[in-house]
Amino acid sequence: MTQEEKLYQLLPSWHRKLDAETSEALRGFMGILDEVRKVLHDDIGNLHDNWFIETCDEWVISYIADLLGVNINHSISSAGMFSQRPFVGRTIHYRRRKGTVSVLENIAKDVSGWPVKAVEFFQHMGWTQHLNHIRMDHAQNPFSHGSGRFNPTSQFRVGSVNIRDIDACDRITGPFNMVSHTFDMRPLNQLNGHFGIEKIGLFTWRLAAHTIRKMKPRQSQTYADGYSFDPAGIPRQLFTNPRVQANNDAPQDEQSVPARVRCTAFWMDKASYYGTGPDASCAVYDNHTLIPVEQVIIKDLSSWDPPSAGKVAIDPSLGRFAFAPGQSPETVHADFTHGFGVDIGGGPYDRRDSLIRSIAADYAVTIAKDGSADHTSINSALSGWNQTTHKRAVITIHDNETYAENLVLTLEQNVRLVIQSSNTCRPHIQCLNDVSGPGVIEFSGSTGSNSAAEFDGLFIEGAFLVNPESVRDLNLRHCTLIPGRAIGEDGSASFASEPSITFELDSTEHLATFYRSITGPVIMEENSGKLCAAESIIDHPDGGAAVAGLPNGTLPGPDLELDTCTITGEVNARRILLATGALFKKRVLVQRKQDGCMRYCYIDERVSKTPRRFRCQPEYIILEKGKRPAGLSVQQEVLIRNRTIPVFTSSQYGKSGYCQLALPVGRALGHGNEDRNEIGVFNILKQAFRTQNIEQRTHEYAPVQMEPGIIQVT
Repeated sequence: MTQEEKLYQLLPSWHRKLDAETSEALRGFMGILDEVRKVLHDDIGNLHDNWFIETCDEWVISYIADLLGVNINHSISSAGMFSQRPFVGRTIHYRRRKGTVSVLENIAKDVSGWPVKAVEFFQHMGWTQHLNHIRMDHAQNPFSHGSGRFNPTSQFRVGSVNIRDIDACDRITGPFNMVSHTFDMRPLNQLNGHFGIEKIGLFTWRLAAHTIRKMKPRQSQTYADGYSFDPAGIPRQLFTNPRVQANNDAPQDEQSVPARVRCTAFWMDKASYYGTGPDASCAVYDNHTLIPVEQVIIKDLSSWDPPSAGKVAIDPSLGRFAFAPGQSPETVHADFTHGFGVDIGGGPYDRRDSLIRSIAADYAVTIAKDGSADHTSINSALSGWNQTTHKRAVITIHDNETYAENLVLTLEQNVRLVIQSSNTCRPHIQCLNDVSGPGVIEFSGSTGSNSAAEFDGLFIEGAFLVNPESVRDLNLRHCTLIPGRAIGEDGSASFASEPSITFELDSTEHLATFYRSITGPVIMEENSGKLCAAESIIDHPDGGAAVAGLPNGTLPGPDLELDTCTITGEVNARRILLATGALFKKRVLVQRKQDGCMRYCYIDERVSKTPRRFRCQPEYIILEKGKRPAGLSVQQEVLIRNRTIPVFTSSQYGKSGYCQLALPVGRALGHGNEDRNEIGVFNILKQAFRTQNIEQRTHEYAPVQMEPGIIQVT
């Protein structure tokens, strides 16, 4: 009996026997009724599930919250999380512990999705002790002078700093401070006013940690036995891979937050950061065998000062490691964790929704360096593709290795090429067809004017060159084309003025589409192209033309459609058909201003030529109803404009705060988008909503007369 015939099988057997002797019309009719039965059965099952916050549908949460008298927070669904379910589900638990520090941590984490550390600042204030209650603790003693001899007793909470404890001194300015401070009467904010009797600091970490395992590090050109953890040689500071805490109510510690790895903390507890465990932040392998932690030392490798024989030196600040001269293994692999604010570009985050799944008619192959897949190189996979019999090729890379290849792609008419990495992988593609530096992935031939190429989840050191009639559609999803094509050991772009994507003069109507990608300048001839970018960064390292036309970016470029993007260089385009929530760091020049619209963008309209603008900053906060307000002087206008100039935590690709708006962020930029969140690519995170959720909920649960405040660590 099948599930579909359950209702039919409930009939008496003689009815089914008579029906079988005829045309089984009754069986067909009962099948229709059985479909209705299944719908009713599922609906009744959903009614039962919707009684519980853990299993209910998303729309039911607001009704359960209303029964508990809970005000619903801002939804942060576009950032990959829903803050309402955990908060509503634990409301009674929170109310029983109202007024405690641990509940403030848990609530702030549930409603924002950020790791949060709550600190009662009065616990870190110095005061005159009563002789009947002297609070003194033994200092940690990393430099004991023989057995049984300890450093003198020190006072952490009340008194001066024990300068013998370098770890305590290193924590002074952070959320895990151990020493006492003097009273600060200023209002609590990001930079000061922390230490007071009524103040509680909610330290939050906005950056996320991304761990890449079993990848090939880049050998230094300065020191032969030195390596950068990043496969492109980018000096990335190591981050802590957050440890999952078994108890959700346990207070946050330094190992459970995505913080920058402190050299002192690494030196004092190497086993917590180094190794192969799921919470390890870095590891170095000799031919896939882990180098023991006993051989690891912490060392400043800014000048590649080599370690002693038999040791491996790691510099967490620069993301480097080095062996003694001549002691590098034949095959070196590494794991490392770096920080970035948003899940865009090539990265080891969840990309299941964007992956292309192959069908029987496709040429579908896999790639892995260890020989476990169909091929070990991209060129080998491409050589087996018969474009006549298979109109679509789906090539999937299954590891984080480096593929240093000369890629020349020749496509025929009406074919589609997909090169993607599997979920949570970040393969490194190094282009080699230029002896003077990073090369290009070249589309050649003149038969692909109706073909398409798609790239997903790739980290590319090089550029794209599209020759005439070679391909029409170029799609990038979750990809990184390093701005400047490559990054030197000093962190600067090697070829800052070179474009990342160039479309040669062509009669074909090109379409370039970027989704959650990072790329350098795009050069496309004005009469043969259109560029659509969503939630992406287009960066010119030197601030030159980020989008423009041939030759060399001096003429107007393609038509543009932009959605919540950050563009750091100048834009010279034929038309901007639509730009929503985009941040233009430099001037914008549009050839045809009568077409298109710009909404909720940041743009300096004084030096730009744009289509009509709607609520664009800083113009919108200066003008009232399209007219200059009475009494606004030129000096006041200049002051307003200066306050709204976007400043990034870092403008250098490879830094953890790359293209992130530096604190404090004014309302014009931080709330100027259509959804009242920030303008630019970091709108994905809905940081304004997260901050408002924390402020609303923590004031409700804070102890009486205590003042909680948010302090962003990263």
